[in-house]
Amino acid sequence: MSEPYILRAGESVRPLGPSRLLVDGGTSGGRLTLYEGHLPVGGPPLHVHDFDEVILVVEGRIIVQLGDQRDELGSGDFAWLAAGHAHTFANPGPDPVHALGLAVPSGIEDLFAERGEYLGSLTADQQPDLGSMADIYARHASRVLGPPIDV
Repeated sequence: MSEPYILRAGESVRPLGPSRLLVDGGTSGGRLTLYEGHLPVGGPPLHVHDFDEVILVVEGRIIVQLGDQRDELGSGDFAWLAAGHAHTFANPGPDPVHALGLAVPSGIEDLFAERGEYLGSLTADQQPDLGSMADIYARHASRVLGPPIDV
């Protein structure tokens, strides 16, 4: 059984790039991951997970793609990204988006960490390689299906 805890503003269970990791698999017994972050311009490739994910936009706006349908979400809007369904999202810019995310069960934090390491290794003029991204996603119960939304 996991122990209760409190995190103060800016604190994280463990480092996760620009995001705050509020609950991870270790603290939830593998049941869920809860994270908060500021999304830069752009977004991940079109993908599908073997787990459920949600996004709540706290501030700003994002474009969310569910299958072939795209919608713009703003502050207070919510997206249910059910397991097995293709999705992606993007911050069209120019300002960062503040969002809260949840994944059930946990594990998405490991995808985020590995993806962040890869993206951090690229130079400013390099674009992420879709094949490399696919390899990363495959190691974390996810599959890349196509490119990111062009913003």
